Amino acid sequence: RTMSSSAAHSMKKATPFVLIVLGVGFAPCGVALKLSETKLDQVRGKVVLFRHAIAPGGGDPEGFDVQRCETQRNLDAVGRSQACDLGWQLTSANLLFSKVFSSPWCRCMDTAKLMTVRGSLVSPTPTNARGVDTFVLNYEKTPMLSSFYEAPPKGADKAATMTKLNAHMDNLKLQTKPLSELMVTHKVVITELTGKAICEGCAVIYDPSTRTAETLEMDIVRLTSNGTCYFVSCCSGRTSPIFVAIAGLFAVSAIRSSIPST
Repeated sequence: RTMSSSAAHSMKKATPFVLIVLGVGFAPCGVALKLSETKLDQVRGKVVLFRHAIAPGGGDPEGFDVQRCETQRNLDAVGRSQACDLGWQLTSANLLFSKVFSSPWCRCMDTAKLMTVRGSLVSPTPTNARGVDTFVLNYEKTPMLSSFYEAPPKGADKAATMTKLNAHMDNLKLQTKPLSELMVTHKVVITELTGKAICEGCAVIYDPSTRTAETLEMDIVRLTSNGTCYFVSCCSGRTSPIFVAIAGLFAVSAIRSSIPST
């Protein structure tokens, strides 16, 4: 059946909206490295910055005390599973680290502890990789990774925090590191340092020498509304099938509503 001129005109009006909706679904997020394909040499001398695993809510509750975990927003069961899985993925990718640092906030320290990041005193090479002894690294909590999402006294002083972190990065530029460092911190810290905003459990690789960062792609644990776990690609630039379906429904709805009934 031939479409009427008014319906055709309405379709043209709806087309930009449809493209915008679908375009959001397919927009890449600038991933440069896949964790599963990342080699040790690609992160050597750099810093892998993780945002803490899933801790429902935002900020911290009233009565917050950085020394008392029960007063803070903490990891839930999914967040704890996510942290364990992130560590497994790092181990599976054969990535070793020289040090692990964490924000003093409990959700970051718990993430660092559950990740059981592995390190080595010797830098692995193709010739000695099988003979290198590895061990689980203990994390070191440091104020240079503190959250300043909220103003003091609940949050840290932003200027003081970033001064310490930038000084640490400047010091790394002067050293020849056989392995990279891993840091577990907060979104605000990562965004301030790298310009990248990442979700809970995601990471960026930061180069202190060039002051540039690349998003690290990996699979992370998420929770459905009925309480079951599933995996999604973290900051991958790949479109979620669920998102595409929702975008498609909006697009169809837009087209139908723009076509006059005859």
